[in-house]
Amino acid sequence: MFTLVGGHISPILVASKAQGIRVIDVRHEVTAVFAADAVARLSGVAGVAAVTAGPGVTNTITAVKNAQMAQSPLVLIGGAAATVLKVRARCQAGVWLMMARADGVWGLLRWQGRGSLQDIDQLSVLKPIVKYAATCNTVRDIVPTLRRAFCEAMSGVPGPVFVEFPLDVLYPVSEIRASMGLSTRKRKKEVEPADYDRAIVPVEAGDVTPAAYVESLSGDAPVFLRVDQSCVWWECTGGAACAAYRCGGQVVAVGG
Repeated sequence: MFTLVGGHISPILVASKAQGIRVIDVRHEVTAVFAADAVARLSGVAGVAAVTAGPGVTNTITAVKNAQMAQSPLVLIGGAAATVLKVRARCQAGVWLMMARADGVWGLLRWQGRGSLQDIDQLSVLKPIVKYAATCNTVRDIVPTLRRAFCEAMSGVPGPVFVEFPLDVLYPVSEIRASMGLSTRKRKKEVEPADYDRAIVPVEAGDVTPAAYVESLSGDAPVFLRVDQSCVWWECTGGAACAAYRCGGQVVAVGG
């Protein structure tokens, strides 16, 4: 696998190395795709390149188009912004919104239609020059989507394909929630006993109380705490209804 390391795809690279897949780091994303294309032409097996989201993906366009013209089987893996951030940004673009920050202090956040870090509509950019383009929206989609991608790249007239992996598919959802301010991330040793009941218990921990879950952790283990439950995001239903938050049962509109 050829790559230029980026935070959006780090879990892919770590897991690949753990599985014995050779990861070759280059100095530009387009070089990663050119190298994967060369491997495909020499071996007859689909070459693989992995690049980070946004500009990492757009930097590969020349090499992907080259692979298309050469009918070269190629699988391009791209990182992508978290799906929850992309949905929220599109729904609430350009509107002032009120949210409770992790420290309990009220703050204002404005998306301004820019979305999250390195978020662009990558599928629209790649679709015209690849045989197949898809997004893995859940963990269970990963294997079947990649199987189809390799099949599409090698079948019929060979060519490039593209699969993107959002952050919240590769990273634990609890980490994504904390980065959005929807929860607070602390080490177990930093959590006061009075806050144990605010702990978010992961499904894999089983049917245990929040306090029992926290007690079972080691001192440096991460604990995710819910923010003030009296003030939460208003569920997005489209249009102006998105520009609101709910606090203590009251729905409060926020001006644009």
